[in-house]
Amino acid sequence: MLAAIEQCQELGLRRTTMEDVARRAGLGRATLYRHFQSKDALVREIILAETEAFFAALDGALAECSSDAERLVEGFAFALHYIRAHALLNKLLRSEPETLLPYLIGGGELIRTATRDVCARVHGDGGDAERVRESAELLVRLVLSLALTPESALGADTPEGAKRLARRHLVTSLRGGA
Repeated sequence: MLAAIEQCQELGLRRTTMEDVARRAGLGRATLYRHFQSKDALVREIILAETEAFFAALDGALAECSSDAERLVEGFAFALHYIRAHALLNKLLRSEPETLLPYLIGGGELIRTATRDVCARVHGDGGDAERVRESAELLVRLVLSLALTPESALGADTPEGAKRLARRHLVTSLRGGA
């Protein structure tokens, strides 16, 4: 999997071939095809692996947080920094943003999945489950928006600024304030 990720970081998804990945991994093409039936299957596995890596890192970043508000603030700042620094994502945004569109638009599967995973980490401190879901979706949409279009007057271009924004707007939403 690492060879595939590195190859895609170097060339992008469109220009990466199964032969390139096999060569980089030191495998024969036939061996690679035994593990991944197609390039699309390989890309799906890359996305799954990168998503799992993100949530594992997020869980590590939130391990010391003692409240949902703290998890929301720290998680927002962590997610924004992680996504903005992600080598493969940045390569795709620069060279072939259209390859990302199917994951970002349409049925909203990415947003639904990420919202569910964020909800699992923010419990509402015994509060309203619907409010927690709404806050989680707002967080997911805001992180995606700020990651894709970082120029903003919101001041979230540093971890401290992202935390300030989260405290001001996301924590307020979670608690039901105005």
